[in-house]
Amino acid sequence: MRFHVLGPLRVEGETGLPLRLDARKPRLLLLTMLSRANQWRSGDALADALWPAGRPDSAAANLKTYVWQLRGALAPLAGPDRIESRVGDYRLRAARSELDAWVFEDLAGQGRDLIAHEPVTAAGLLSSALAMWRGAPYEELSTEVARVEVARLTELRRAARNDVVDTRLALGDYTDAISTLRAMTAEDPLHEPTWCRLLHALHASGRRAEALSTYLLARAGLGRELGVEPGPELRQAYQRAVDGAPPAAPARPRGALAARRHTLPRDVPAFVGRHEQLAAVLEAAAAARGAVSCIAIEGMAGIGKTAVALHAARLLAPDYADGQLFLDLRACSADRPPLSPSAALGALLRLIGVCGALPRQLADRAALWRAAVTDRRLLIVLDDASGTAALRPLLPVDSACLVIVTSRRRLADPADPADPARARRVSLDVLPRDAAISLLEQGLGADRLGSDPVAAGEIASFCGGVPLAIQIAAARLRHRPTWPLAHLADRLRDEGCRLAELRTESRSMAASFDCSYRQLRPDQRRLLRLLGLAPAGDVDVAAAASLAGLAPGDAERLLDQLRDRHLVERRSAGPYAVHDLVRLFARTMAWNEVVAVPVAVPVASPVTSWRAPSQPGRAPVSGSPAAAGRPLIGAGGPSC
Repeated sequence: MRFHVLGPLRVEGETGLPLRLDARKPRLLLLTMLSRANQWRSGDALADALWPAGRPDSAAANLKTYVWQLRGALAPLAGPDRIESRVGDYRLRAARSELDAWVFEDLAGQGRDLIAHEPVTAAGLLSSALAMWRGAPYEELSTEVARVEVARLTELRRAARNDVVDTRLALGDYTDAISTLRAMTAEDPLHEPTWCRLLHALHASGRRAEALSTYLLARAGLGRELGVEPGPELRQAYQRAVDGAPPAAPARPRGALAARRHTLPRDVPAFVGRHEQLAAVLEAAAAARGAVSCIAIEGMAGIGKTAVALHAARLLAPDYADGQLFLDLRACSADRPPLSPSAALGALLRLIGVCGALPRQLADRAALWRAAVTDRRLLIVLDDASGTAALRPLLPVDSACLVIVTSRRRLADPADPADPARARRVSLDVLPRDAAISLLEQGLGADRLGSDPVAAGEIASFCGGVPLAIQIAAARLRHRPTWPLAHLADRLRDEGCRLAELRTESRSMAASFDCSYRQLRPDQRRLLRLLGLAPAGDVDVAAAASLAGLAPGDAERLLDQLRDRHLVERRSAGPYAVHDLVRLFARTMAWNEVVAVPVAVPVASPVTSWRAPSQPGRAPVSGSPAAAGRPLIGAGGPSC
């Protein structure tokens, strides 16, 4: 009896006579049982595989019918007892030599063991193993169990192809190795170890010009698809070809995680004022105790989330020897669209060296990712996540991985929703005054800061303790060495021009806020704009309701939604606070997008906390600019 699952399902008897099994449900049942051959499977699990969209009421009876049909079909070839049953469970018996997936695995293992001592025999065994593949394994199945098994087999095939190429190279059979490697790079143009082997083979066979052009092709693909430069091994292979030095054999990969396993950006040079939050991240990582863990670092735009994540990752890196990965999910990128979960999984799989054509379905990619990192200790930084739904497919399960997520949103539990204790949150607030001045000093130097400490304190205050704003201010002063600190402080003092001053060629506080603003719904945007027209300070629910002409419950709901995006804050059950820079941005958007606001807005109150009139309503307060028929935004609009 032979069961062939490395491609379309095929069943043969000892004489090679094929079994005709045209009905879809019995075929799916056989594939499901073969994916866990010799293991008992519950009737419920088998029914879920047969009816993935939902079981009909007759599922139990139909399953028994399909088992009976399958027994009858297999009996002439394999005897009547191939499928066994007990109360509620079934299993299919198969010898190791009867399932082609197992035969492939055994042949590839034997070939690998012989590479060092009998390379010719090893190459033959490995080639025989690879010849058994006729297509995608278990291609008709879409169950989680099948996806994990497919991922495992795909990784074994990748390793076997690398082994046979290495053996051919060691034997000097460059023609066959180059042919195989060209096919592999065509199938997976982002797998660097394959490009390294191809460069080595071309260079060693005297085709130096082809080796150089091959590097340029690989470099272009990596830059276009992943936004990265080639790794050190590929660059070294290229340089040896440029110099005409003898080619060095490419390093053999260790399993699935062979390529680009250390992709953390450089640590931030200025890390101040976040030691308490950093300690919370390290404590949460220590509490994971070898299980997968997720730590979410949250806060408003420019507050330093990525800096904390990277600093923590650098400190934790020695504990995660299998690799440290960084991926920008681009939820709030000004110039590039966000990464979809499927694209993010594709990037992660490439980063750890998974080769071959990736599955198209999100669930299949997630299963491949989770299978590839099983039993690995990886530290993964997922920067700028859009929300929990997009994040959940990216989280490993059943592994000792640590995931650090940054987001401008308050994330619901990003880990398994059935286990909320698995996720820890660290929320970042603005820097205290001393830390803000210290950050400014790191950007300017102690001498220049000491030239006018009063103006330095004013600059830090006008930046509102937001690290990005402080760094932009420091950059502007560095690029204008003749400016006194007091000159920039005077320019920042004008609220109408403050956001315009907090920008450089590549960074802008207004642009950073705009990314968050564009993701809001129209009713959320409207309330934020109106909050920008209110006096500086805190706003309670009644005041916001009066301001927007809403019922108090609706106003509180919108305020909480803005709070979830860190555009307003509420530290207790009291009023909501709007950061000065957010308020100035919102006022600018009101100026740009609203002609006149038909609600009451006290625009010139010196109080630090504004509450609604004693009898709030939807009509403008008598004597207000709106009641007088004048646009409200004129008094608070930009002046530069």
